[in-house]
Amino acid sequence: MGAAGPAADQNGNMFVAVGNGSWDGMTNFGQSVVKLDPSLHVLDFFTPFDGPALNNGDHDLGSGGVLLVPDQGGSFPRELIVCGKAEPIYVVNRDNLGHKNASDDSQIIQVVHNAIGGTSGIQSADHCFTTAAYFQEKLYFVGNNDVIKAFSLDPASGKMSTAPVSQGSFVFSFPGAQPVISANGTSNAIVWAVDFNGASSLHAFDPNDVSHEIYRSTSFGQAAKWAVPTVINGKVYIGTKTKLVVFGLKP
Repeated sequence: MGAAGPAADQNGNMFVAVGNGSWDGMTNFGQSVVKLDPSLHVLDFFTPFDGPALNNGDHDLGSGGVLLVPDQGGSFPRELIVCGKAEPIYVVNRDNLGHKNASDDSQIIQVVHNAIGGTSGIQSADHCFTTAAYFQEKLYFVGNNDVIKAFSLDPASGKMSTAPVSQGSFVFSFPGAQPVISANGTSNAIVWAVDFNGASSLHAFDPNDVSHEIYRSTSFGQAAKWAVPTVINGKVYIGTKTKLVVFGLKP
């Protein structure tokens, strides 16, 4: 799950994405999203119909983490979003993950194809190593070797736009970046992301239009591979291989 932790709902149930492994839908759940109760019993699961092919090709569904969308109105009030090495983004009903179909994924809310991930760079065939972020009916992704992209999420239908509603121009190298939202309630929001390479940098974007890059730092050295910016009390904290870097926000 790209170093993401398990996602948990208000009832203490946990959702995890699983990578390569055997599958029988009973005790083995390779290439699946699994819902667990607080005692770690399996309650439900979703497995793409082509799970065996994903497994044979080392296309881990579990290379990315699971986003639980805040409860909303409409047909599917409780959703999750997940992406992995293969190209689809999956939008799944948390109340009924759907198990596994034989020939398609029509049992889930939506499958969005070829929306994230670059075409060149390290492991360019792998699309997603991180977790989507959510704010005010928008989803934010930074795929592998790709720019930041924002998609709209319709609370009535539960479906996301199949193309970005805005996107940046800076290409984040392998493995992409983990977007993080800071905000004062529903206002003054910023989308943060860290580029992972030999000259890592912190980036800040306008969540209403991520083509507007608000800030880009100078290099602070080599960020940790799964660097996630942590924003609290007017500061942004980033772990590197050798130190903790702290940025201050201007009031």
